[in-house]
Amino acid sequence: MDRPLRIALIAHVRHPIAQPFKGGMEAHAFQLCHWLTQTGHEVTLFASGDSDAPGALVPLMQEHYDRHYPWHRFHGTEVLTNLLDTAFAGALPRLADFDVVHNNSLHRYPPRLSRRDRIPMVTSLHIPPFQALRQSVNDSAAPWCRFTVCSERQRDVWWPAGAPSSAHVLYNGIDTDSFTFQPRGNGRALWAGRITPNKGTHLAVAAAAMACGVPVAALANGATEEVIGRGGVVAAAETGEADTAEALATAIRQALTLDRRAVHDWATSRYGKRRMVENCVALYRTAMAQRDAPAGDVAFGQGDLPGGGVDLGRSAA
Repeated sequence: MDRPLRIALIAHVRHPIAQPFKGGMEAHAFQLCHWLTQTGHEVTLFASGDSDAPGALVPLMQEHYDRHYPWHRFHGTEVLTNLLDTAFAGALPRLADFDVVHNNSLHRYPPRLSRRDRIPMVTSLHIPPFQALRQSVNDSAAPWCRFTVCSERQRDVWWPAGAPSSAHVLYNGIDTDSFTFQPRGNGRALWAGRITPNKGTHLAVAAAAMACGVPVAALANGATEEVIGRGGVVAAAETGEADTAEALATAIRQALTLDRRAVHDWATSRYGKRRMVENCVALYRTAMAQRDAPAGDVAFGQGDLPGGGVDLGRSAA
């Protein structure tokens, strides 16, 4: 039997990892801490000091930065960049003490540290690429430095010319026990749409609805067709039209004919928390097993890692 792991989970620090969640990244980090701890692993969360999640907490900063440096005002400024660089630089020396690191942050330091010092790491890429993070990802690919995206569509956005072998699709999971299966509906259709421009709110609604056995009818936006799968009908896929009320109406009528138990079973088997955790841990162990895989040494420049590239962890083999 595989032994439990000592896991460092690095979170985004714009908001606290605490309920009520400000967004999907905060919910993901909180739930992953909880589910990994439930399965017997020892998890240490690196996050803002006002976080409240299961396991030990190592504060990257006293409070989440959006409280004093709102993103909409300070994004891209030297003030916020220096604040975040200092916070993450302070955490890097501790990462070599863990079996594996799950990096849920958007900072450029952790993947490069993993690549240089052979620290097993899985980095989850929750958002479309921006230049600093894309460059860090491209610099850091290695057998022990793995990357995940939440859909095949997102994988193609990150690597349009083809993903490396270190990239994986890891679907986000939900606690399906929180959603009660309903064998019958009430004859109504529920409309759901995006709440913010860059968040897949509709995917969360679709996953929750499927867990209750409610078929989904949707337009083919983003990764919708991939995520819904057998749990519903995607308008564009069925009618050849996109983003029209007529196409969606046709999809609704077709979705109403689906077997609700089959929808429920599809959602729980594909998006349940157990499957997500099992897939995460499998990737952790893959990264750990590949720590000594052949790969050339790397030397990062000033700004790529703190201190101009001074070694902060294990030296490269």
